[in-house]
Amino acid sequence: MILSHAVVARIALALFVAALGFTPAARAVTVVLDYNSASVKDFLTAPYVENGITTTVDAGHYEVLADPTAADGDRAFNLDEQNLGLSKVTLTASGGIPFDALSLDVINPADSAGEYTISAVGGGGGSIPAPTVAGPLLFTPAFAGISALVITQNAPGSFTFDDLTVRSLPEPSATASLLTAGLVVFALYRRRAV
Repeated sequence: MILSHAVVARIALALFVAALGFTPAARAVTVVLDYNSASVKDFLTAPYVENGITTTVDAGHYEVLADPTAADGDRAFNLDEQNLGLSKVTLTASGGIPFDALSLDVINPADSAGEYTISAVGGGGGSIPAPTVAGPLLFTPAFAGISALVITQNAPGSFTFDDLTVRSLPEPSATASLLTAGLVVFALYRRRAV
């Protein structure tokens, strides 16, 4: 059985679309940054990388503490005013891929509203005061499609969190390039069939 150019083109396009659905760039991935691979230490300034998310200190320092609200061996990320002054950290995804900030477990909340600010860079550009009560913080849609999450200390006091959940988004340029290439192949086969 000999297949016409049109049938071959349709099969090629169907295979391309199916392959596109299986590429890593075509799917969002949800990860949790739990700081458990770090050692318990004080006054840290080096970037911390876990699950494709980098935590960078822009000012001050951070500490990795034992999380008293969770199982043994669980750790949490702490910002405070001791030693190096006010702190500011930025969280970004590897390769600058946009991501959605979904939730954060607040272990030791801010002492007062405005003591810390949690801001989104890019996307909806949301900004909220850090919670003054412990428990889960669910981010709003203003924290979707962002390039960075920034936690800024505005006044002395500590703020401890754990289990930052983010969803990295597909790389738009890679997906668009693959789709364009598939359409060009389809157009060439279609042209030959006519």
